[in-house]
Amino acid sequence: MKQSISLVALLVVTLQTGAVASDTQSDVDHVETALVCEKRGDVAGALAEFEKALKQDPHDTIALNDRALLKLNLGKLNEALSDVSAAIRFNTKDAILWCTKGDVQLAQNNYREALKDYNTSIALGLKDAIVYSNRGTTKTKLGDKPGALSDFQKAIEIDPKDLNGRYNKLKLTWDQASAKNELEQFTKLPARSADDFFLLANVDSKLGRREKAIAEYSKTIKMRPLFEPAYFNRAVAYEEIGDDQSALADYNKAIEIKNTNPKSYFNRSLLKSRLNDHQGAMADLNRAMELDPKMQTPGPEQRPFRMMES
Repeated sequence: MKQSISLVALLVVTLQTGAVASDTQSDVDHVETALVCEKRGDVAGALAEFEKALKQDPHDTIALNDRALLKLNLGKLNEALSDVSAAIRFNTKDAILWCTKGDVQLAQNNYREALKDYNTSIALGLKDAIVYSNRGTTKTKLGDKPGALSDFQKAIEIDPKDLNGRYNKLKLTWDQASAKNELEQFTKLPARSADDFFLLANVDSKLGRREKAIAEYSKTIKMRPLFEPAYFNRAVAYEEIGDDQSALADYNKAIEIKNTNPKSYFNRSLLKSRLNDHQGAMADLNRAMELDPKMQTPGPEQRPFRMMES
């Protein structure tokens, strides 16, 4: 999206003073400002700017799509689905919207619906590596390993430098002893984005390189301060090297960003119990079990959930 001259001036003022002259902005300007807020970790500011954009133009599909992606990251999945579904009603031929809808359906474990959405996105002409990689992940969940491998390979062919397809392909075999060499080779690939650093960190963590993984998760967080899985995984890595206070801070941040992940509450409960905050531990455990009734009261040898793989 092209940045206007008026937006450049506005962003300077916004970043320096926090002031937003909303009466001079178009809906496009508000969307751009929302994305700036998002990059600096200002959830409330981003949501407020998206709201202003949609007040000016309720049919702004870019605003609806970008707000859906933010809500997806925040774990507000029903709201995200509502936003992107509204955008699709306004423009049924936009392939990116169908890809976003697939991402939300995948996060909701609605795998067959996600597959339909990714298929629609590809049929409408989206050829980005990510849509094939995410469709491959969906096929993995549906038990279609050959189809998943085909999609991951297609993602690699589209963008040989993209790590997502390679990572998802690697995940299919990385618990096998023979996969260690492939894991080692993956860690040598260059990172181009926050997501790349996250994937490299996951593989380094898998190989037991906690300090290196922490450094890579930190780079992810610097570039994407609202990416909850990076805080969760870094917390796990901190626990594994015995830095409980840093782990607690990261679980706190993960929950601040996304308060619907039962694993964050469960892990924080175990950590608080170890730190003798038994009241806080019980509150977190109750919240985890409220979010996921399948969770069990931990026994004395209960270990926390490990890293999120994607």
